[in-house]
Amino acid sequence: MRITISGPPGSGKTTACRRLSEELGLEAVVFGQLFRRMAADRGLSLIELGELAEVDPSIDAAIDLEILEVARANPDIILESRLSAHLLSRNAIPAFKIYLDADPEVRM
Repeated sequence: MRITISGPPGSGKTTACRRLSEELGLEAVVFGQLFRRMAADRGLSLIELGELAEVDPSIDAAIDLEILEVARANPDIILESRLSAHLLSRNAIPAFKIYLDADPEVRM
């Protein structure tokens, strides 16, 4: 079963993803890991890549494409990112979708 975990920053997505991965024995793909790898591949810091992504839409497009490729290739996986549920829905890839939220005071 594909599972997506979405929500705002600091809502517990990564923690929930890791725990669910351990409990179900499914591989987990965390957006932050993809972003860190992309920064390292380009010789950039996370801040530098984030600033570049604000002006270069190809950064987001590459991440979206990788998430979609992973989802298509793995019927049993957990995908954690703010937009994973939307991406999969938009591309007719079935998944169980989880949305986590928390008050801004808790997410700090």
